[in-house]
Amino acid sequence: MKIIKNYNKVINESNLELLTQEQIDWCDNHIGSDSWYVNSDGEVYCKTETINIINNPKEFLVQFADHDGIFKCFNNPNLVSLKGSPRRVRDFYVQRVPNLYTLEGGQLEVKNLYLCETSISNLIGSPKKVNNISIRRCANLESLIGLPDNINIFYISGCNTITKLDGLSYVNSSISLDSCDKLNSLGSLNKESPCKIYIDNCSLPELEIISNWYNGIEPEEVDKFKSDWEI
Repeated sequence: MKIIKNYNKVINESNLELLTQEQIDWCDNHIGSDSWYVNSDGEVYCKTETINIINNPKEFLVQFADHDGIFKCFNNPNLVSLKGSPRRVRDFYVQRVPNLYTLEGGQLEVKNLYLCETSISNLIGSPKKVNNISIRRCANLESLIGLPDNINIFYISGCNTITKLDGLSYVNSSISLDSCDKLNSLGSLNKESPCKIYIDNCSLPELEIISNWYNGIEPEEVDKFKSDWEI
């Protein structure tokens, strides 16, 4: 991370002159007055493991530096943009943010978990590189377009408007489908994916999911297929 090589400088020199007074006030109000610094690029660096965005801002008035911890926006009904959030972060949580309709302007890379609960209709603007992604209660979600080509774990729950998993490509470890009542196809999932599929609280019959995803499977192969994929 760029910030590491300048760590001592960041701690010893605040570089506050690189921010406007409005930006300084924003940081004090929405991050906390004792937990942030400014690096030599004018980016806001936080020394805490978890950056909590508090007091419900509409947008970020600063650019956050890369962060080897958690960036968390929880219960922020006014937030409409992720522009300014860390470009690279270990974990990213954006939950209960009902007026956020786009992920554009957010992270380029999430090392571990990307958790999203917003009003998005697709995943355009999601990280270009991410390990695990969890999509929860996105009531307007229609498509997974925007996901990176390769992820490790994919989890989706309570998204009752999505009908197929178009946009999901290669998954290494597991896919979990929970409470997605209208889902009727695994869509663009790469058939060579070595992942396991788990289904819970979905009204769609298991065999219909299999037949939509794995066209042409012979009836005598269904039981083996289900066993191999733990469906």
